[in-house]
Amino acid sequence: MTHTLRFRMAVASLALCAIVGAVFAVLLLSIRDLRSSSQMARQSEEVIVASGDLQTSVLDLETGMRAYVITHRDRFLLPWSEARVSLPGETRRLERLVSDNPDQERRAQELTAAVMSYLHNYSEPLVAAERGHQGKGREVVATGEGKRLVDALRAQFADFVAAERQLSNAGRHDSTSAAHSAVVIGFAGLGGSLLLILFFTGYLSRLIVAPVHRVAEAAETLARGGLSTRVPEGNVGVIGELARSFNTMASSLEESRDELESQNAELELQTAELEDQQTRLATANDELEAQRNELERAVTDLADEKSRLDLLFGFGEMLAREIEGDELPVNVMRHLGDLAGAEVGALYLARPGEEHELALATTRGIELSRLSQKIVPSQGLAGRALAESRPVAAAHGNSDLFV
Repeated sequence: MTHTLRFRMAVASLALCAIVGAVFAVLLLSIRDLRSSSQMARQSEEVIVASGDLQTSVLDLETGMRAYVITHRDRFLLPWSEARVSLPGETRRLERLVSDNPDQERRAQELTAAVMSYLHNYSEPLVAAERGHQGKGREVVATGEGKRLVDALRAQFADFVAAERQLSNAGRHDSTSAAHSAVVIGFAGLGGSLLLILFFTGYLSRLIVAPVHRVAEAAETLARGGLSTRVPEGNVGVIGELARSFNTMASSLEESRDELESQNAELELQTAELEDQQTRLATANDELEAQRNELERAVTDLADEKSRLDLLFGFGEMLAREIEGDELPVNVMRHLGDLAGAEVGALYLARPGEEHELALATTRGIELSRLSQKIVPSQGLAGRALAESRPVAAAHGNSDLFV
């Protein structure tokens, strides 16, 4: 290789490196812009979600407050109380998410201040007034002040979300423009790189590929088992060193083959012994698995039996404690329902002097007013069971105990 050729190769290499480096630099800048745009989009989504959560809490304040004023029932204040507790954290979260944008931070501060003002200056005083004097809150609601405040808050929420979406769209547009420019520059750089690569390919094919091809053919022969294959070592430089290394490798492989054949025979014997041991271990493992399954079934049966015995024991204790009293039918119904695993049931009792009729004493899972108050012998399936003094089973819809 002459000095002129070496100089040309060095210039071409530097040019290729410069073009590829420039392409990669542009692509990295584009990736950075895209990543920044993606992070901005994710942050905008988080801001919009946080704004939606805050707006939902405000609506919970309004609906819970109105329901309480209308019904005067404390259970309707549950969403109001939960929103009242969550509002401070939600306002701080919204302000933190937009702290990197002064305009949005200002809007968020104005919005959160309006929300907290609605809570402290209108909602809490109204609930306190209704608690102190029933009907007082309705007079305040009738003025329409609450609706006006909520409508104003909704408008502020809409302006805030619209501004956040506008910021997100602007960032996305800038990122798209940068990505388009990067693609154009990248294709141009790749075109120049392709020309230089073609030049390198022609040179290398003439100087290096042919000798390497001979070594490759010898390697294929070596791979097929021809360990006596050798290549000429007349070349100088790297190619000559490659040929000498190949011949050394072939000689080493030929020596190693005989040693491997002897080791392979020994390994086959050991493999047979290991397979026999594995078969015995598999058989033992199956037996252990069967025993474990049997123990698990036994434990499950014992647990079920213990649960049933506990229920029966509790029922007996209850009967021993409460021989009579108004709570006895209710406790009997509850224990019988637990024993039978029934979610719905009814208990009819015979009253003194009316042994041929049963009166409804208590129910489980259904209101007393929705069942027949008496069971008369021979009337319907229940009456038949009473007359015959035995359980009577029937399909759904065949009983006259209408619900």
